[in-house]
Amino acid sequence: MTGRERFDLMINSRTENRLNDLPEYVSEWYYNLLASGMSSRSCNDYINKAKLFLDYCQTTDLNVITQAMVDKYFIYIKTKDRDDGDKVSTSDSYQQTTWCALNKFFDFLTNRGYIIKNYMLQIAKPKNRDLVRINENRIHLTKEDFHKIVDAARNGRVFKNRLRNELIVTLLMVTGMRIAALSELDIDNVDLEKKTLSVIDKGNKRHKFYLSNSVIELLKNYLEERNRVALIQERGLFVSKSTGERLSIDTIKDVVERCTKNALGKKLSPHKLRAGFCSILYSETHDIEFVRRAVGHSDVKTTQRYISVDDKEKKKASEIMDTIF
Repeated sequence: MTGRERFDLMINSRTENRLNDLPEYVSEWYYNLLASGMSSRSCNDYINKAKLFLDYCQTTDLNVITQAMVDKYFIYIKTKDRDDGDKVSTSDSYQQTTWCALNKFFDFLTNRGYIIKNYMLQIAKPKNRDLVRINENRIHLTKEDFHKIVDAARNGRVFKNRLRNELIVTLLMVTGMRIAALSELDIDNVDLEKKTLSVIDKGNKRHKFYLSNSVIELLKNYLEERNRVALIQERGLFVSKSTGERLSIDTIKDVVERCTKNALGKKLSPHKLRAGFCSILYSETHDIEFVRRAVGHSDVKTTQRYISVDDKEKKKASEIMDTIF
């Protein structure tokens, strides 16, 4: 069983346990989402958002739910309570994903005859202004930054995990893969002879990465260490030395945050390394289509959101204009 299959089983089990406390029509919707090809992770998120809506309504009786209740819910989710009792605005992306989930939910209920009127037709999709804030706070990672991160992993305080941590940050940076794909890697995905790494990414897309000789040597050294501690039945590439089991996404995220904190003085997420991969490739090639294919995006517009460039071009433009005037 592959890492992706194990992950899907775990998520499906978690979702089905949650369904035990929900009405039958939610279970029917869940299986309809799975049958339509939606990923286990997305299905779990959609079911959770439907549960939050029903909890807000304090009823599972669809005949009680009104347009006003739906309207008020989308006002309600614009903020959330902080630990100190104050309120803070939720992200536009959270409001959008909630809208998408409930839009599908009400569409299903209408088509199956559970309700007559789809109240979501009266709710416009929330606008996404998060990109403006992301651009304002974007971190421009350079090749030098990547070297510093690798050095921080290689010279980490916890000696027993140095090799593993170095390989984790290295693979994220040289391939640009998502953390979910990295966590699901099995040792069978590695072909040392052909120097390739095969992954199943978001949307079940299959990618093959070609690795340099230095990365292959790092992989070989790590595999020797890994095989001494992994459980016999464990196929995961990255395992814990204490348990012999596959590392969780949270553990991998913690590794990245500790390494980037030690290297750059601030914690960065694995997704920031993916964005750095795109930015560095673009700065070297100035070919957005090349970067799109390398990172595996379906749309070049998505790639454009990942790319961060420094001020060299702006400074050069200023110098050119200065000679004119």
